[in-house]
Amino acid sequence: MNFSGHKYLIILSFMFYFAYADAASVNIVPESDTVALGERFRVTVSAEGSYKSFKEPDFKEFSIDNRSQSTSTSVSIINGKMETTKSISYTYVLSPSRAGIFTLGPAYLVIDGGKEIRSNTVNITVIEPPSIGSSGKRPQRDDPGKQDQSV
Repeated sequence: MNFSGHKYLIILSFMFYFAYADAASVNIVPESDTVALGERFRVTVSAEGSYKSFKEPDFKEFSIDNRSQSTSTSVSIINGKMETTKSISYTYVLSPSRAGIFTLGPAYLVIDGGKEIRSNTVNITVIEPPSIGSSGKRPQRDDPGKQDQSV
């Protein structure tokens, strides 16, 4: 490849970088899409890229039992232009308020110019808890990590 070929490759690389430098994304991932009434489950909302603010999803059919957050920020200056890239991850522990099929999301990122980027939505099916057996106790779920210790 001659010098002019390298020049075009460099120019294309910069164009690709600047086209995607301002990209931002937000995603909702549940631990499970089916839970029993009375059970708790985790939902992770992750956002990354260059954005001004984050709007969490509405959890109106669920109570938030716990919420944790992890963040990171990087700043780069290229040709005098400062670029800030953020990454944030919220983990929610939720409890359903009633049985049914409910939609979580979307979450939003606000980027330059006030434009909003919308996340995916996920359906969560909340089922009635297992019925109580003749022993008066609810059946126990098998624990895949537990070994049979009967001899």
